[in-house]
Amino acid sequence: MSQDKKDLSSDEDDVLVDADSCGYGEIQSQFTKFRAVSEVAVSQKSSYVLHLTADSTFGQVAAGTSQNSVEVFKVAEGRLAKVDNIQVDDSDKTVVCGVKFAKDDDNVLYVGSTEGKVSVYDLRKNQRIHTFQDHINELDDKPIPITCFDTNSNGRVLCAGSERVISDAFLLFFDTRQRKKLGGYCESHEDDITDIRFHPTNPDSLISGSTDGLVNVFDISKDNEDDALSLVINTESSVHKLHWNESENKQYKIACVTHTHDFKLYEAEEGDVVCEFMRADIAESVKRKSVEHCNLINCHSRQDGGIFLLAGSNYTDKALRSVLIDKNDLSPFGNYESNKQIVRDSVYDPKSNILLTGGENAIVSLWNEASTVSSPNSLKMKTKVSLKSHNKKPY
Repeated sequence: MSQDKKDLSSDEDDVLVDADSCGYGEIQSQFTKFRAVSEVAVSQKSSYVLHLTADSTFGQVAAGTSQNSVEVFKVAEGRLAKVDNIQVDDSDKTVVCGVKFAKDDDNVLYVGSTEGKVSVYDLRKNQRIHTFQDHINELDDKPIPITCFDTNSNGRVLCAGSERVISDAFLLFFDTRQRKKLGGYCESHEDDITDIRFHPTNPDSLISGSTDGLVNVFDISKDNEDDALSLVINTESSVHKLHWNESENKQYKIACVTHTHDFKLYEAEEGDVVCEFMRADIAESVKRKSVEHCNLINCHSRQDGGIFLLAGSNYTDKALRSVLIDKNDLSPFGNYESNKQIVRDSVYDPKSNILLTGGENAIVSLWNEASTVSSPNSLKMKTKVSLKSHNKKPY
């Protein structure tokens, strides 16, 4: 091998290395230390935690895994305790695509699967009580493949997003109480729908994101899809996760995490860009050298309306940190230095400042500020749509 080839190989190896860009003392002085006060392994098998959700009081947490199962935990006195296991499907092709507690009943859990079903479970009986699904036409028994779902603020409407089927990606609407199909849309996205979020308080307001790069805002009380589509935002990327953020003045913004690990924030009314941070900006702010290893996991709203970004490293040291958005800048927030895994999802309670994470070592971790005095009170967290019917009013 020539000397030039050796040098090139060495340069490529250097690119793959990730480490802190500053000393440990600087990390300690700039970031608040968080510690994992409770950790539970969801499975003895080789499994990932792909999705996390918490109920309305943060008293229960559900973790969707790569083994087609959902693990349910109680959160009490600052500890996680496994209380239930749901086996979604025995098929090797099925993947859990989302988990959500019902807005109006913490004993009801919705579980979505890529086989085209959103199943409803009564946790008191560990029993599936209903399944929502839809088909392209009545002659095809195969359900439309589901990618994501959400329920609205009063719990009465469920909306599921789909993969692109032939030439359409669907938003499918169901009545959760009468357990029936309401209608659907199929003209607003051109590719797989990746996330759906109903407005926290307005039951008719919905945002959807897709690999086509669009974030669409709908008023589902309107008579048809064209009238319902009130705003289209082109992120010029592929949408991974969406989040509604309420600022101190009660104005809402739409936060977007992209598949390229960038972050974008938009005004909800007009779609104007508030701020955006590229992957390189985030890597620099969490004090990491390698942009390629920076993994933007999620964004969360704090009680004061501020937003923090949770970012990890895909390198071997499993660094996990968060930064606050301060206008057009990022400032250090949290360092989760005992993290044991590449984190895939997170859920946050702004009232108690408790963060839950799950990831590739099948561990669910409960994080709290290291300086916080633990006490029981302070840590207890609180059917069918056809191509011809896509323009129907959802309800």
